[in-house]
Amino acid sequence: MTVASSPTPVLVTQRADRVWIAKLLTWADFSVEGDSREDALSKLDQQVKAQLADGEIAYLDLPLVPAKNPWLEIAGKYQNDPNWDEYQAAIAEARQAANESEGIWLEGDTAR
Repeated sequence: MTVASSPTPVLVTQRADRVWIAKLLTWADFSVEGDSREDALSKLDQQVKAQLADGEIAYLDLPLVPAKNPWLEIAGKYQNDPNWDEYQAAIAEARQAANESEGIWLEGDTAR
């Protein structure tokens, strides 16, 4: 029986002590060390094959659940607030004062 295979991303790095590390990026707990790049990749290959000797990789077709957008719950919350314009003006004044105290001048600023 022929077993199908597919390329799997592996991160290969070398530490300062010249030890090579190979990690499977798709499976969290698969990481080995070797004396060379080839040695590390070979050990990783053996580790994966040993894990799969008594099992298989299966795929489930799970439904995608749309994530809730937390901003939608408060969207439009202040659309009828009679203080909104006053609030926005206070923010602009505070921003302008902070910019002036820090010596920051933005395009369109008239006071310099």
